[in-house]
Amino acid sequence: TNRDSKATLNALGRADIRWLFKDESLPRNALLRMPTADTVAVMSSHRSGYARSGQERLDELFRRAQGMRISRTVIATVAQQDDPMKRVRSNGGSRSRLAAEGYLLLGHYRTHRDVARALGVPVPNSGEIVSVRVHPARHANRPGTATIGGTSWRLWRAGDDLVSAPALTHTARSANIANA
Repeated sequence: TNRDSKATLNALGRADIRWLFKDESLPRNALLRMPTADTVAVMSSHRSGYARSGQERLDELFRRAQGMRISRTVIATVAQQDDPMKRVRSNGGSRSRLAAEGYLLLGHYRTHRDVARALGVPVPNSGEIVSVRVHPARHANRPGTATIGGTSWRLWRAGDDLVSAPALTHTARSANIANA
């Protein structure tokens, strides 16, 4: 309610509304689509008695939200820092930090989008990241595989060995990707 105790607009006020996006759905929020326990684990501000950094929260987000489009807004919410997209990039961000665990963080670059299509995961749009954990594939040129740097890769499965993710270029070209 407002100061004059009116809880809603009157008929004249409702008729005067200028809708910008009436009956349109909001962008999907990865934090709301994850199991509650995963969201709590991502947003937790403490780990074993120590304060968690925004970088650590982002790393946990990418581990737990595999195969989901993660928006710049969600990244900013989790990082809670200036320049949150810096925390995603290579050179110290989640992309390089999680590579040793087998994760690729796919962005809007053409090569990244080609890998997403080949692996059968959602293709990221501008400002989105899709996290995938990968493992070398035994057979090349099969559905669900992407050839990166001459090696065929597929999505990681429970029981697979831990293998570092391949280096993936960030160019607009698709030079190092071959998909089935």
